[in-house]
Amino acid sequence: MKRFFTGIISSCILIILGCETTVAPVETIEPKFSSLQANIFDLSCSTKSCHGSDGAGSLFLTSDKSYNAIVNKKAVGDSKYYLVKSGNADSSFLYIKITNPTSGSLMPLGNPKLSDEKINAVKNWINNGAQNN
Repeated sequence: MKRFFTGIISSCILIILGCETTVAPVETIEPKFSSLQANIFDLSCSTKSCHGSDGAGSLFLTSDKSYNAIVNKKAVGDSKYYLVKSGNADSSFLYIKITNPTSGSLMPLGNPKLSDEKINAVKNWINNGAQNN
C-alpha cells in the first residue's frame, strides 16, 4: 500500500513538473497621451457608435480631436467636473468614468473594464499635467 501511494505521489510530481505554464505578458502602457490614444482611446473608445464619428455625448476621442476635446474642458454630463483636470485625476470626469462613476455607466460602455495598468496610466498622465506628449 505504501508503495502504491509513493507511486501516485511521484507520478503527480512528475506531471506537475512536466506541465507547461503560460504567463500572460505584462501590459505596458506609458502615462503619455500618445500611448493612451493608441492603447485605450483607439481600441476601446473611438468606435463609430461611441466617441468616434458619432461622438456620443458630443465627445470625440479620435486621434485628430481627442486631446483638444478633453483637456481642461468642462464635462457635458456633469458640469462640476472637467473631462480632464490637468494635475488632478480625482477631479477628472474621464478618470471617474473609467474607475467608479457616481452617475451614468462605467466606461468603456459595452466593453470590459479597463485593466489596472491602463487605469493607472490614465491617472498618472493626468496627475503629471496631462501633456500632449
